[in-house]
Amino acid sequence: MWDVQQFYRAVQRHGGLPSWDDAVRATEQTLFSLKYVLPQDVVLTMQAQLPSEVAAYLDGGGGAPDPFVDRELFVGPLVNTLDTEAAMDDSLGGLDLVSVYAGDDAARRIQAVFAVLKQALDPQTVAAIEASLPGEVGQWFREAEV
Repeated sequence: MWDVQQFYRAVQRHGGLPSWDDAVRATEQTLFSLKYVLPQDVVLTMQAQLPSEVAAYLDGGGGAPDPFVDRELFVGPLVNTLDTEAAMDDSLGGLDLVSVYAGDDAARRIQAVFAVLKQALDPQTVAAIEASLPGEVGQWFREAEV
């Protein structure tokens, strides 16, 4: 079993994250979202295989998976912790400066956590996670490079 420092260092490396705190936050928010889309048996199996500090982020999850969780709901908790970027918007007829979330950055961070999960968990658990993830989130999981 991996130790917590090894897990966070791997997330930081895979995501090219600037700090340890970024790796912890990405892990926490990704697992927070995962616990709402995975069946209880998968959550419990994950918790048994992850460092206890990481597994704790899955506490309270694993009930009936929420069928309404999509890409936006899944990334929401992580996006809310990221800085926003300025962009120009002309939807109201003129160019206005608006604040937009760094959604691509959130997806990259989630994939970094997914890549580490795919290394830290046994193949059967990885397959169960992949089978449970909705749409685009499942695609991110499949594409996360180990």
